[in-house]
Amino acid sequence: MSGSTNTTGEHHSLDYIPGSVLLGAIAAKLYAKLGDSHEQWQVFHSGKFRFGNCYPSTNAQQLSWPLPISFHFPKNSSPVMGSKLDHSVVVDMRANDAPQHIQFSQMRSGYVSSDGTVTQCEKSYQMKSAIDYSTGSVKSGQLFGYETLAKGQVFTGKISWDDDLEQTAPELVTKVLKILTDETLRVGRAKGAEFGRLSIQLAELPDSNQPNISDTFSIQCISDIALKDQFGQPCYDIRWHHLGLDEHDLLPIPEKSFVRTRQYSAYNGARQTYDQERLVIEKGSVFTFSCNNLSSEKLVSIQRKLNSGIGLFRESGLGEISLDTYPIETKQSNLIAEQSTQSEPSELINWLVKKASASAWKAILPTLAEQLVSELKKQYQTGRTLASVGNDDTWGPNTHAWAAILEQAKQIEDTPTLMNKLFSGNQPLIYVNESIQKAKAGDAWQSEVLDENGNFISIAQWFKVELTNHVEKSTVPLSPFLQRVSRIMMSEKFEYGVAQA
Repeated sequence: MSGSTNTTGEHHSLDYIPGSVLLGAIAAKLYAKLGDSHEQWQVFHSGKFRFGNCYPSTNAQQLSWPLPISFHFPKNSSPVMGSKLDHSVVVDMRANDAPQHIQFSQMRSGYVSSDGTVTQCEKSYQMKSAIDYSTGSVKSGQLFGYETLAKGQVFTGKISWDDDLEQTAPELVTKVLKILTDETLRVGRAKGAEFGRLSIQLAELPDSNQPNISDTFSIQCISDIALKDQFGQPCYDIRWHHLGLDEHDLLPIPEKSFVRTRQYSAYNGARQTYDQERLVIEKGSVFTFSCNNLSSEKLVSIQRKLNSGIGLFRESGLGEISLDTYPIETKQSNLIAEQSTQSEPSELINWLVKKASASAWKAILPTLAEQLVSELKKQYQTGRTLASVGNDDTWGPNTHAWAAILEQAKQIEDTPTLMNKLFSGNQPLIYVNESIQKAKAGDAWQSEVLDENGNFISIAQWFKVELTNHVEKSTVPLSPFLQRVSRIMMSEKFEYGVAQA
């Protein structure tokens, strides 16, 4: 399944079977057998008969959807636990404000079923060489390769048709379904050789229990969407008139919408040429809308119109959407129901938990260190003002003082031991409170600053309070945190004043 119509460069395959492929395979067997052009139009061109995309699935009786690109997860973490989507890690950016101190990655590939099972397409690579038929040997410089969908996989998709088609021409529906079940279809590239055989089984889907849309609802693109504006031109903008609706008060919410787009020209094998270039919104995109004071009757009317899909080329798999948020908002208890029931975690689990914890605090370490450095900078400025110190003179702990802290932080990983080394004992690195009488004359850590109540305290006292708060409230270990802060303070050299820093 070529992902591009390019004839040069490395070959890449799609990770699903497009509905247009099924349409073309059935048309190759049925088109000429239909009685007249009207029947041909009804089945293959009118959009009354729709061949949906087929996505990889682990269960032949269960549909899967592209993962919505509104799903994000913290970097250096895994959004999947076993085979299930882990909603204790995954954040849906439509409904949640992401923490500012965590860096997120977007989920841009994969498919999820209604029970939260995540599936990735399995691919392989086949090397080929062109043959010189005049000699029967390999042509020089004609080595090429195919990226292919691995055999044995299951892809599930949906074929649907309008009620009036089944009522007025039931024999057309029967003919299409007969070809699907009675014949092996050949699809994709090199189908005349060893590639492209499909075996199809049909299963009638149960009625979907879609929740009724309300004042705010989302549309998830199950397939690519090709829209046109009021002038008939292709566009990327989802508005009420682009969706075929009459209600002017259907308003998009941009901050809760996530969109990717692409453009391509589909190749038509029957005409041996390219079709018109398509501008499409990619599958997995999510749009959120607000309905301002619409009556329940209008909401039902909107839902009825959207349920059959939107946009152009619906007969070949485009335009399929979901108003049903079930695959997006699956309850966490369902998603991670297959967790281990061991009473005592294994050594491997303990190691994995430790690694995951380390990855989490490493992501927020730079932000927390910068915050403390920013507060230190303010205290240096305040202290210089109180002491009337110019930029030519030093004030407060200098580079050597921070280097001493860095050395201790590198040697001591245990947080209580490190705090004791810094502030307690007979010879602490930083003298505060009860040990201040033992401080050496001219100790820069005794330079005065102001606390939050405007009282005079030493910068040593202020620094101890900040570190104590960090230990109590943050998951970041003190040792790497102090190492990062010390290195920044040594490089900035705040003791010389803001102008020279």
